[in-house]
Parts: sequence; C-alpha cells; structure tokens
Amino acid sequence: MRPYFDPGFAGTMPNGSVFSEADRLAFDIMGYDIDTDTVFLPPAPAPQIMPPIGAIVSAASDLTLQWTAADRATSYSVGIDDFGPDGNGPAETVFFAEQLFSTSFIVPANTLAPGRQFVWYVNSESARGLNRTQSTFQTRCRADINADGQVDVFDYLDFAAAYSIEDPAADVNADGQVDVFDYLDFAAAYSTGC
Repeated sequence: MRPYFDPGFAGTMPNGSVFSEADRLAFDIMGYDIDTDTVFLPPAPAPQIMPPIGAIVSAASDLTLQWTAADRATSYSVGIDDFGPDGNGPAETVFFAEQLFSTSFIVPANTLAPGRQFVWYVNSESARGLNRTQSTFQTRCRADINADGQVDVFDYLDFAAAYSIEDPAADVNADGQVDVFDYLDFAAAYSTGC
C-alpha cells in the first residue's frame, strides 16, 4: 500500500472537513478507495537549505534562513524555538515571521542567545492548509573562537593570534572593529565558559 500524500499531510475536502494521510489509510483498511482528486491539497513541504542540520552559527551575526520553493504554496512563515543549552527544552519561541513571499529571510544579529540549541521551521502555506519542515542548529559560545563546540585554551590562543593582527575573527562584540573592547568581551566570555 503506497501513501497518496506526504505523512504530515492535512488537506481539505470539498465539504470543508479536514482529511489527513492517517484518514486515507484508515479508509483503505476498511476497503474504501479515496479519490485523491477530490481532496484539495495543501502546499508541499519546503525543504530547508540554510542553515544545514546541526550547523553551528554565530549569534553575533545575521542568520540567513533559506528554503526551497514549495508547490502550491502562496506564502511562508518561519520560526525559531530555543531548546536551551543542552537541547532538552522546554521550547521557547524566540523568533517568528509570517506572510513571507520569498524563499529566504534574514534574522538580525544578536536575536539568538549564544551557546543554545535551536529548531527552526518553515511553514509552506495556502488557503488549503500548511506543511511544516524543521531542522536543528546551535549558536556557538562567544568565546568558542575556533567553533569546535568547546571553550578551551585553543580558543584563547586563536583569539590572541587574530587580535594581534586585527583579524575580523577577533571582533567578538561584532561592532566592525578589533579593539580593547573585544579583548575585554572575550576575556569575560572565556572566564564564564559557555
């Protein structure tokens, strides 16, 4: 038996009632054949491109959310839920944007807390319903200069090297210049860990 719809599907029948893939399977078990042409299909899922699953991103930089256009979608909404430093929640929605008509959105720098686990989702929407895809990513700690997921002596050495040549990697406070305030911010972040 092959599903006619995506597993997360929920569509609308001509009479306005909601119809899901689970409903179709139940009717199939009872011996009924559902004509899929009578079900108004919601938009297809919108596969996510950026950030990729498990990415580590900087909270101090703009974050571009990007997805592939979905068939039958008239608009999109995106959200980001914070699941805490260990990823075990409870979830708190920290960002949401709706009525988007493009396939990307930029979340402003410093919207997300550093050293946290997040789930981001995109809803492809139409008058017939919606379909959601989601992915995980994390923000790195401000002192994790080498982005290896740990704050250790190697971050200190990498920061010192970058700071001595005014490399943008040492711009810890993301103000566009490498100065003593970056050193102080790094020292504070390094001493508290992540």
